Amino acid sequence: MPFAHRLQHGEELERRLIVELGQKCSAARNKGRKVLVRLHVLGDFYSAEYVQLWRKLLVLHKNLYVWGYTHVKEGPIHKMLEATRIGFPERWHIRWSDTCGTFSANSEELTDDGIVCPEQEGKTQACTTCALCWDAPDKNIIFRTH
Repeated sequence: MPFAHRLQHGEELERRLIVELGQKCSAARNKGRKVLVRLHVLGDFYSAEYVQLWRKLLVLHKNLYVWGYTHVKEGPIHKMLEATRIGFPERWHIRWSDTCGTFSANSEELTDDGIVCPEQEGKTQACTTCALCWDAPDKNIIFRTH
């Protein structure tokens, strides 16, 4: 990902999320569409309050769907992530990285128990044309090191 850049987390980012997602979700809702957001290409959940913001956005925007990955495995952020998964099982698909089991995503160095990402094997054009991470919550997704 040579052109990726990390956003500065904090109040300004959160304000922008509220405004921009409000606009996107409203425009999509008017067309009968959903908004699917891939979180954290770089970075992770940095506070329980940040996770709470996503919970509020899910409540506010019924057409908002979220997917991504996290390395957070304990503490208040982890508890909030679990609660969000339970509260929004159809719209909150944040997979646990570096843990084996259901609803996880791992590098091939950690395990080979799961399904290799079809996009990485050239079996689909892009993540958006696949959705295995979304459609197979009971499966571990394996990613090749890149």
